[in-house]
Amino acid sequence: MRTLASPYAMHRPSHVEAILRRAAQIEATATDPAATLTDDDLVEAGKAAGLSEEAIRQAIAEQRLAPVQGGNGAEDLRWTVTRRVPSLTDGQRAEMFSTVRRAAPYSAYITATPVESFGEAQQWTAEVQMMGTWARLRIAPASDGEGDVWTMEHYASLDVAGLVWFMGIGGAVVGGILGLIAAAALNVPSLIGAMLALFVTAAALGATKSVRRRILARRRRQFDATVSELDRMAKPEMTRTQANEQAASPAPLLALDDAASEPESDASTIAQRPERA
Repeated sequence: MRTLASPYAMHRPSHVEAILRRAAQIEATATDPAATLTDDDLVEAGKAAGLSEEAIRQAIAEQRLAPVQGGNGAEDLRWTVTRRVPSLTDGQRAEMFSTVRRAAPYSAYITATPVESFGEAQQWTAEVQMMGTWARLRIAPASDGEGDVWTMEHYASLDVAGLVWFMGIGGAVVGGILGLIAAAALNVPSLIGAMLALFVTAAALGATKSVRRRILARRRRQFDATVSELDRMAKPEMTRTQANEQAASPAPLLALDDAASEPESDASTIAQRPERA
């Protein structure tokens, strides 16, 4: 059913972009319900609204660089470490991104996500399909232009997402198998087998909190180890050179007192000897 538009309707400039973006999305999903808008789609919609391509791409970059808002669980499960360091070289940046991608647990991440560049800012993101952002490393110039700022984020809520369901279903399956074995092999009543299955399921659910704590503790150790590696690699090159020079330089000689360094003369030695009786 087509809606008739009033010829007297007026649209504010702030509404134009949202309307055109939604129109582009409707046009895209008309043939493919799973389709999403690409950056180019947003650029075209913005141009139709009278916006410049530079402003649109800047807005896209800011949206991608912004912290994830909600959708990933409680704030206490979002671990974020931010460091301000002297300007990093291209080699240091590449080494930091490579280290994060090879670190546990991200080394087992199946989807190959490239490092994105937004001007002088760079970002690597691990996305879990249908669930959201899992981890992210962002390196960008400081707002005042003095040095760089890198931020490492890990959303641990995804590490324990669905754990209750997993433990419950797993306990029910194991309990059901044990109940069937008990009923068949031990010739016990079916009611006792069903009670055994319920007991195993309840025990599995009761152990969920303990398992959750262990998973989060392990992830936190891995996260802290990754941050320590990033701290090590983000040290300025000048400091490394100075450290190498200091390690290669010989140890300074101890200054001796002039009087103490002079050997005693034979006359003074003889004078200090006690006379023999």
